[in-house]
Amino acid sequence: MSCHAINPAGKGIAAILPKIDSLTAWAGDVKEYALGKALTGTVYPGFKVVEGRSIRKYTDEAAVVKAVEAAGADPYEKKLLGIDGKDVTFRASAAIPRIYRHRFHRDIYKDLAKLQKSMDAEDPEASGLDSFSLEMFEDIAFVMAKHADPKGVPDTPDEWLEEFNTFSIYQVLPEIIDLWGLNVQTQVESKKNFERLTGK
Repeated sequence: MSCHAINPAGKGIAAILPKIDSLTAWAGDVKEYALGKALTGTVYPGFKVVEGRSIRKYTDEAAVVKAVEAAGADPYEKKLLGIDGKDVTFRASAAIPRIYRHRFHRDIYKDLAKLQKSMDAEDPEASGLDSFSLEMFEDIAFVMAKHADPKGVPDTPDEWLEEFNTFSIYQVLPEIIDLWGLNVQTQVESKKNFERLTGK
């Protein structure tokens, strides 16, 4: 659909804007599904699979993970926290943004940036965190905990949070932000090392 088809008065745009994020996520999922089917033999008239940068990148990342695991190490960043008398492991990996997007239809990069901006490092309890920010934090924490312990963590954030009497955003959020930063740094360094070793 071209921009010329949109109501010039702006009513068409106003109706679409609230749905943009969901539409974009849906379109990405359709493309990903179509690519997966095409790679296994499904033919879509007028389209063909062309090897591109993104496919090569995925292969490289998969090779990095395999090489690290073969060396007996864990390729993912993890953090163990004591929360309300329980040990909780959080795990970050390249899969987290996709898992989070599919589960909650939001962008984890944007949500973490918003939470980090809202958190007052010098006086956490004076931070400007509204109820939606608290929900974002709980969703992110749940995804990372479930990623670390798929069988031990319940299937919904509500069920998981029921296991705690207190779950402090001021204690957990800084650790999650730190873990995510370590994960991003590890991915960059792993890719550089892989490229140096393979000459790619």
